[in-house]
Amino acid sequence: MIMKGKAEIFFLPYEDKYIIYAPLKRLAFVGNKSLAMIIKSLNEEDHKKELSMKYPEVVKFIESIGILAPDPVVIYEEKPADYLPIQATLFLTNRCNLRCIYCYASSGESAPVDMPISLAKKAIDIVCENAIELGLNYFEIGFHGGGEPTLNWKTLKEAVLYARKKPIKAFISMSSNGCYSHKVRDFIIDNFDGVSLSFDGIPEVQNLHRPLANGKPSFPQVMKTLEAFDKRDFPYGIRLTVTSLSVKKLPQIIEFLVTTTKAKHIQAEPAFPRGRGKGLDIDANSVDDFIEQFKSAYEIAAYKGVELIYSGAMVEAVATMLCRAPKEALIVLPTGEVSTCFEVYSPEHPLAKHLLIGKIEDNGLKIDKKKWRRIACRTVDRIYYCGDCFCKFSCAGDCLAKTFDCRGSSLFKPSIRCKINQELTKYLLLKKIAQGRGLWMEQKKM
Repeated sequence: MIMKGKAEIFFLPYEDKYIIYAPLKRLAFVGNKSLAMIIKSLNEEDHKKELSMKYPEVVKFIESIGILAPDPVVIYEEKPADYLPIQATLFLTNRCNLRCIYCYASSGESAPVDMPISLAKKAIDIVCENAIELGLNYFEIGFHGGGEPTLNWKTLKEAVLYARKKPIKAFISMSSNGCYSHKVRDFIIDNFDGVSLSFDGIPEVQNLHRPLANGKPSFPQVMKTLEAFDKRDFPYGIRLTVTSLSVKKLPQIIEFLVTTTKAKHIQAEPAFPRGRGKGLDIDANSVDDFIEQFKSAYEIAAYKGVELIYSGAMVEAVATMLCRAPKEALIVLPTGEVSTCFEVYSPEHPLAKHLLIGKIEDNGLKIDKKKWRRIACRTVDRIYYCGDCFCKFSCAGDCLAKTFDCRGSSLFKPSIRCKINQELTKYLLLKKIAQGRGLWMEQKKM
């Protein structure tokens, strides 16, 4: 049972006590049932005078930490007036040099499609001009998609050099599998601001999950890339995917990564049950394993000073939408369609008719703004089943592609990730409380 009082305070059962949690105040501590009931009564202004007289020291403590003070004001997203993205994510190709067994895009199974440089330049022009119009001195370019961006090498290279010639700074990044030549590695190190490297760690897992297209191991190639990155102190993070086949090896994977690489940020996510990932995802049979193995892996990473994160349990955040891409990014498919989600990689995607909002054509960008606003306003306050959840300001309704439901008025549906989000959020709160010697207080301006 989760009790919630007048202010945004949750009482989460923990052993024979409660985690008392005020998410908007970034405040949490553990208390017994009596303390929980006193806070609940004071929050609802029940018997306030009597409680102050009967438990003066307890009430003094409660008032001193500010848990009963008005919550910081949350500014929920209004319907945006105009579509002015300053970040472009370019899906350069659907081709891939790997055949990952869990690939959500089933890359390599469709006819090859590459983005022409003319389209990439148009996207870069759009976001750069938007940034200048908004008075900013920078814009962002990312490379992503249902394939490996570096396989469309000519377009990638020309796009990077083109962005660098703009009158304001371009921050350039990429999601990549790390399997490329010395020449490509050098160009990335010399010209990119960072890379998110998809890598599943220990050889037996990497080679099982992410074989080369010819079936051979990919581990040696990725390690060469990591060694080159580390030698040049190039900024990168590692993004690993956990399947039902690898979940019990997660601590071993993290131990390997934190001892053999210089990565300071590692993200672990369950496989997405789409494409080749169907049947390999974390489901009801393996969800408890993921939760417990993540906890063990977190301890290993923390000991080494490395940040291990899972996107649905970001307790330090206060957000009303998990991913801001629908509102702020220009996500361009190889054929020019504009998406609101990084995982909708093609017009043939099952969610394409709902999440594609326009196209870059010869005469400019054409957007269905009504359709775009409907997606851009999918905030947690509009999700009926999130209302009483203590994670609602940290997972913020979770990932668009993993929870989207076109049938409901809120456009969301619960998923197995809700349990993961809740259990890992409680775990991380306890870690924060322990670090604060019994009290986590991290109040910030909203």
